[in-house]
Amino acid sequence: MNTLRNGNQSISSGDPKNAYGSWGISTEIKVLTYDGRDDILLAREKNASAFNYKAIALKDLSFDIIIEYIDLVKDDTSLG
Repeated sequence: MNTLRNGNQSISSGDPKNAYGSWGISTEIKVLTYDGRDDILLAREKNASAFNYKAIALKDLSFDIIIEYIDLVKDDTSLG
């Protein structure tokens, strides 16, 4: 796994054997993950219910939505 850290934030590329072009950005309380195998962008809280997340398929992704998801992860409030 490759990880780039900046203070309490990190970006990791996952397990290179199973990454499928996947990557993630992590803050203290949230994670933004691109699942390259399933082509899904996922924002979630680290310690929340498995059902408390926001996801979008790659085919529906736009630049504005990427910015929205980045802002979701940067914001300290709950997703749900």
